[in-house]
Amino acid sequence: TECKVEEHEDLSCEQYREASLRPNRLRIKIVDEILTLRCPRCSQAFLDFEGCFALRCIACPCGVCGWCLQDCGTDAHSHVATCPGKLGSDKYFGSEELFEKAQRKRRRDTLVSFLKTLGRNDRAEVHRSIHKDLKDLGIIMEDLEVSSV
Repeated sequence: TECKVEEHEDLSCEQYREASLRPNRLRIKIVDEILTLRCPRCSQAFLDFEGCFALRCIACPCGVCGWCLQDCGTDAHSHVATCPGKLGSDKYFGSEELFEKAQRKRRRDTLVSFLKTLGRNDRAEVHRSIHKDLKDLGIIMEDLEVSSV
């Protein structure tokens, strides 16, 4: 390739160079590991929610809690019934809106924890680079003072 790197994973050389810059690398890490819903065991990404918070991975035999995304062995029902992250009153079921609300909270909490591991300048740069991603997901970070996270 033009930039002498063998693999770009479907990125042009220009995109690869841009992604290699620290704020962009951190943005990609955040999008991939925090904002994208994944199976906690095999990392298979998923989107669909059909009402029951006891989820099952399509790629492995993992039972996943739809509230906190915890690996619950092969069946998540017993965990879902008592999950500390539960926002609804029904034992297993909830609306897609409730699922999205729970995932916004989980993503935000996980992101705040991750940002605390970064230096002040990196936090500010990352906050700027992920602003649109967060807005698209309905995650509000403006109420956080980035420098004090």
